[in-house]
Amino acid sequence: MFDSVQKFVASTTACLTPLQSVDLTSYDPRSSEASQLLRRFVVAADEGDAYAMTACAACYRSGWGARPDADEAFAWAGRAAATGFAPGLAELGYCYEEGLGTHADANFALAYLRRAADAGYGMAALNLAVRYASGVPYGRSGKEAAHYSELAFESGEAYAAHLLGTWYEEGALLPIDLNVARSWYEKAAQRGSQLACLRLSTAHMLGELNLVHDAKKSAEYLKMAEAAVVP
Repeated sequence: MFDSVQKFVASTTACLTPLQSVDLTSYDPRSSEASQLLRRFVVAADEGDAYAMTACAACYRSGWGARPDADEAFAWAGRAAATGFAPGLAELGYCYEEGLGTHADANFALAYLRRAADAGYGMAALNLAVRYASGVPYGRSGKEAAHYSELAFESGEAYAAHLLGTWYEEGALLPIDLNVARSWYEKAAQRGSQLACLRLSTAHMLGELNLVHDAKKSAEYLKMAEAAVVP
């Protein structure tokens, strides 16, 4: 989650501030260093930093740097969302989805997540795609799942294209179209999706997805998968 917020900020501003540049994923969530860093975010949030407010909401929601605290998560998410910051809108959506610090309300959750996705926050769009694919809690819809997957991919989430490839290949959510599936896998692979690279490696080796056997291409995608950093 933290890296997706950084990605969003980097896409909308000239550069990240020192606090925004901190790689939270490199810390043990239960370490003293994480606790100290959370205190820095709280100070910045109190001073009106929407990114810090969002980070506080996520930290208290997940138990990063502190014990999970639903009330704190909801309070910080509300403050972040009030600024219009897209990841903050998403955090408030997650709180309503899970009933953290408030009653669970799928309508409120969906409204906030849609606003975040439409504002260009790829992780919110990806989460909506997955939820529409599963049917929980907004009902199952291949059309909506595909829409939000495409929106997530446009916002920089490579895994969204892998999902589209899978759905078009398997046919449970979207009509089977192996050429379209392959196209989405290729787009995902170009953006560094390990799963898409692996699927294309196998497809080239076995002649699947309307491809002919090509050991060289298979090896190339396998090498790409080994270097990939996203699912």
